[in-house]
Amino acid sequence: MIYKFFLLFLSNKFLLVTDKLNHCIRKIDLLTAYITTYAGLCGEKGFKDGPLGHNRLSYPDNMGIDLDGNIYVYDSGNLYIRLIDTEGIY
Repeated sequence: MIYKFFLLFLSNKFLLVTDKLNHCIRKIDLLTAYITTYAGLCGEKGFKDGPLGHNRLSYPDNMGIDLDGNIYVYDSGNLYIRLIDTEGIY
C-alpha cells in the first residue's frame, strides 16, 4: 500500500501533516518535535463542523493556505473542501 500525505508549513515553527488514514490533521512543533492533533478526531471519520478538537474529517487530502492564514483541506471522503480558521473548521 502506498501512503500519501501532504505537508503545509505554518511559519518557521509548525508543520501540518494530513493523516489521511486516521482522518485527522497533525501539527508538529518543529522546535520541540511535539505532535498534536490539529483538526478532526484521529481514528474516527465523519463530517462535522465546529471548534478545533470537536470537528470530524474523512480522509483529508490536499491542503493550502491563503494570505489571511485560513487553511483549506480537501476532505476526500466527503467530497468537500473544508475551511479551517483560528476558531475551527467550516
